[in-house]
Amino acid sequence: MAKDMVEPQASVAKGAVERGLAHLDAGRFERALADFESAQDQDLNYLEAYGWAAAALSKLRRFDEALRMTDHALWLDQYSAWAWNRKGSVFFDMGDFAMAVECFHHALENDADFVPAKENLKRVEPLSKVNAAIIDAPQKPGPKRHAKK
Repeated sequence: MAKDMVEPQASVAKGAVERGLAHLDAGRFERALADFESAQDQDLNYLEAYGWAAAALSKLRRFDEALRMTDHALWLDQYSAWAWNRKGSVFFDMGDFAMAVECFHHALENDADFVPAKENLKRVEPLSKVNAAIIDAPQKPGPKRHAKK
């Protein structure tokens, strides 16, 4: 009997994620987020609902919330290559390429054949080196300003 109660909720949650993905693909990020949150309400352990919510939040440039969603997904399954890849994608969108590389490496540590993480790593590694060069570059002093008398 309890199993019968769980399966309809999981089905409703899956339907909400599928609607959310359609909205995400169409660029309707707020509507996608609402569907992903609905899926979370139906199934608190639906890892993908949190990951896709992170994707929508990232598109909305709500990065702190997106990272909280990926952290929740990783709390549900710390070995999920998909969740690590999603977190790396959020860092990529933020422009934090070094953290993105770290997350993509975590994804591949958990599933060496996870193609999206491999592709993302190829895309971001050159950018992380440019990022590091800019951060590590010596700062030139600006022009001297004379105090007003």
